[in-house]
Amino acid sequence: MRPVRAQVVCSGNTCRSPMAQAVLRDLLDRSPVGDRTEITSAGLLVLDPGAPADPRALAALARAGLDGSAHRTTQFELDDVEEYDLVLFVEERHIDLFGAARATAGARERVRLLRAFDPVAVALGTLDLPDPVEHGPAAYHRCLKDIRSAAPRIVTELERLADERGQAGAGGEVRGV
Repeated sequence: MRPVRAQVVCSGNTCRSPMAQAVLRDLLDRSPVGDRTEITSAGLLVLDPGAPADPRALAALARAGLDGSAHRTTQFELDDVEEYDLVLFVEERHIDLFGAARATAGARERVRLLRAFDPVAVALGTLDLPDPVEHGPAAYHRCLKDIRSAAPRIVTELERLADERGQAGAGGEVRGV
């Protein structure tokens, strides 16, 4: 059975999406479906494919006890979206670009904003995750805090998807979906 696959997408795949990937992987490693989920990240405009994450992003993760040192930048590919169960963009304008690229209806159904999983961000209407680049260590800390606010509900969604797939894969009928 194929694992549930999720991808986090930001601009350059050096700060926000690798930080989110590390946070989500950490939570999933403690989840009952952790071994049935894959988390990747990508960027819409990767300038240096295969480069490590921004050192300031890595420092913010390290202060939180997370390791992002294995991260290497990856270019987002529209054609790959069909392979993912959930694609999390960090800004509304990224979703707009995705839609303008004539994504299929099936692909659009898989796309969400990362902070749409944070009820406070939803209530305040602050769904974009600000880019910390050029803004110093406090901006990276704030970015990580915002990611962590959404992460538990993202993991809940991935657990739901994994359980749904497990039921369907076991020949069981999936109800209420």
